[in-house]
Amino acid sequence: MGVTPDGRIIFAYGPALDVRTLASLLKRAGCTEAMQLDINPDWMSFMSYHPRHHPKNPVPVNLLPNQVQSPGRYYVIANRDFTAVYAR
Repeated sequence: MGVTPDGRIIFAYGPALDVRTLASLLKRAGCTEAMQLDINPDWMSFMSYHPRHHPKNPVPVNLLPNQVQSPGRYYVIANRDFTAVYAR
């Protein structure tokens, strides 16, 4: 995951990417800051939360349709870590 100077969030993924290739892809996409997230497909997840008509109870949605983890995984107690990105 990376961020461009104008604040766009870039999410890159793919099977068997090494760190050099991933960094190159993010740099070519314009990222000036980036970090590698979990590389295990069973734990990788990227969700967004849509407020719709209830901003205090947003609807979680997976970015990718084939993600193993449920989009509601952070609505229950778990022992896994996570990174959150918030809009300003």
